Formats: sequence, C-alpha cells, structure tokens
Amino acid sequence: VGFNANLIKLKSINTKDQTARAVIRVNYKFTDARYLFDPRYFGTFTCQVPAAVLWESQVGKMPLAWGPKIIALNGTGDSSSGLPSVSFHSKGFVEYRSEHIEDFEVGLDLRSFPFDVQNISLKFGSKNDNLSNVRLIEMEDTSSPVVSQVIDSDQEWVTIEENIEFIHEQRGQSLFSVAALDLKIKRNPNYYIFKIIIPLFLLFLVSTSQFWLKWD
Repeated sequence: VGFNANLIKLKSINTKDQTARAVIRVNYKFTDARYLFDPRYFGTFTCQVPAAVLWESQVGKMPLAWGPKIIALNGTGDSSSGLPSVSFHSKGFVEYRSEHIEDFEVGLDLRSFPFDVQNISLKFGSKNDNLSNVRLIEMEDTSSPVVSQVIDSDQEWVTIEENIEFIHEQRGQSLFSVAALDLKIKRNPNYYIFKIIIPLFLLFLVSTSQFWLKWD
C-alpha cells in the first residue's frame, strides 16, 4: 500500500492528558483488479466515487473493494473529518484521500517547561492486518502542497521539523507495518507574552493605580 501523511495544522497540545490534536491529510493507494477499466469507453483515465461505495454493500452494483483499513494507531478515537475523496484509475489503482482532525496520544517531557522542545509521533497502520497482508511504502504526495503555518500570538506550539518514517512494529507474535509521522515542536514564547504576561501586568497596574491618586 502506497502511503503518505502530512501535518496541515497542529491545533493544540493537552499536557495534562498527554494528547495532541492535529489536522492531518492522509493519502494511500492500493490495487484491486476488479476495478480495471478501459479508458476508451469512459473517456477518462480516472473517475471519482463516494468513499462509501467502496466499503458499503452495493447489491447488484459494485463489489466491495479490498481495503487496508488504515487508522491512527495512537489515536484516542476522538476525530472528525470531511468527506474523503476516492479515485479509480484505469489500471486498477484505488487512491484514497482524507483530511481530518484527530487526537493522538503522545509522550511529553515537561521538565524544561516553558522552553521545552518536544518530539512526538503520529502513527498510522492497519490495526488487524499484519505485515503479510498490509505493507506500507512511501508514496509521493501528488495533491496540493501544505501551506506553511503562520506563527502568531494565538499559536502556543510551532512545528520546526516533520518527517515520515516506515517501520515494522512487533505486536505479540506478528510484525505490523507502521508509518510514523515524526514531529519536532517547540513552544511559542509570544503566546505567553500576549496571553499571560501582558494581561497580568495590566491587572497589576489597575490594582496599584489607587496609590497614584491624590486623596482629595
């Protein structure tokens, strides 16, 4: 299975629950020979279908496509997404694209707070199918490039490095194929200046202003 994942935006980090909420774009491609078609009859090399057509019963219409069932392995199950895009290619390739918000369980080292730099990993793979059935390999991302995040005072965390790595993970007696989107992030000092330091300083000025006034 050709696979690619990109971080669109890191929305928040919950240091208490050790979770990260991120907007992720996931693309993967697999082959199902039942969807081979001759482009001469359709006038196109690709066609798009609703995602539900692939994996929901379509009696008398289309066979259920094989699917790698890729999920966020360290996701908390709290996610929301728009409608995914699915394309059939004439050579039997099925390409799946999705952009969604997901909460991931991550380990954080808070000993250097608030000047900490964290390394977190967002893991994707098939939950039940081991390496003999599903093997993830890197796929070139042909969709529009991800726009770099604009750093502002409302953004507590800044992504400074992003890298995807394909590894084999041991679970019990079986090996599983895993794609790990590794992120290096750091806290944005402007967030604390504008959200904490300046408001506290203004409160201090208001509370002490009575001492600057004359009694009369």
